[in-house]
Amino acid sequence: MLQGVLTKPPILSTKIFTELLNDLSNNRDRFTEEKNLKRFLNAKYFKNLRQETLNDIFKKIWKLAFKLENDDCDLNREINYQTLKIIYGLNSTEILKFIKNEVSNFDGVLRGICTKYFFNFLFDNPKVYKTLSELNKAHIDYEIKNSLEYKFLSWFIFNSISDFNTYIIQLIKGRKWIYIIKRN
Repeated sequence: MLQGVLTKPPILSTKIFTELLNDLSNNRDRFTEEKNLKRFLNAKYFKNLRQETLNDIFKKIWKLAFKLENDDCDLNREINYQTLKIIYGLNSTEILKFIKNEVSNFDGVLRGICTKYFFNFLFDNPKVYKTLSELNKAHIDYEIKNSLEYKFLSWFIFNSISDFNTYIIQLIKGRKWIYIIKRN
């Protein structure tokens, strides 16, 4: 009985999600370090949730981090992004299956700041790239082609780090200067 009370069915994920968003917004300045945010989220939300509910929350936060631009999303993008990384880290295997099974829900990353966060997520979690739709991969290819910064972050599209190193060496060969970028 206790398990039934503590593990919320997916139907309740909307209520949990709304409460989570409010907590994230209210605490965005308090939890600036990922380890503190992770401890808070695990203690208050994630430790008792079923994978289906975590998947649903992951999908909704993905949308806030990568697919929407408005005042609330912009203000909370960093903490939402950190939350997305934390959820992914809880069970990456299940999240990858979920992305693959609902691939169209993860299409349509906006350009600009959303793309920057998206590339950072892929840089840290390269297995996600392989589960994405061809539409997303086309978006990624376009951004890489048109941005030196994204070229340097794009190791996740290569079969090996050696292939990526060869690509980078060829990219900088013959250039008199190149900017060093700092990844957020």
